[in-house]
Amino acid sequence: MFGFASLGSFIDGEKTLFLFVFIPIWLMSIFAFVSSLYKVELTETEIRVTKYLQSKTLQWNEISAITLKSDGFGFYLSNKNADTKIFISNQVVGFLELVEQIAQKCPELFR
Repeated sequence: MFGFASLGSFIDGEKTLFLFVFIPIWLMSIFAFVSSLYKVELTETEIRVTKYLQSKTLQWNEISAITLKSDGFGFYLSNKNADTKIFISNQVVGFLELVEQIAQKCPELFR
């Protein structure tokens, strides 16, 4: 496909093929790259979520509530004042294992 598009772009003198093929593919690639930066890390003392190069951290003893996302695609963990919320997406690799580990660390949330 890229070879055909490259040949068409070379032949196309007005470069309209470039605008309609390469730029959308380039934009989708950038979006996919930025979306792939979502990461959840669990340690003995905290949970850290990195999303779009920003990190949020909650200590295990600070977590006081779990709230399902309204569309059902994940959940939020928050502290007592709800001033810090972190989102756990169900699209993360190993989601079920992640939920099991959170349940082990904070069993009171899953009662």
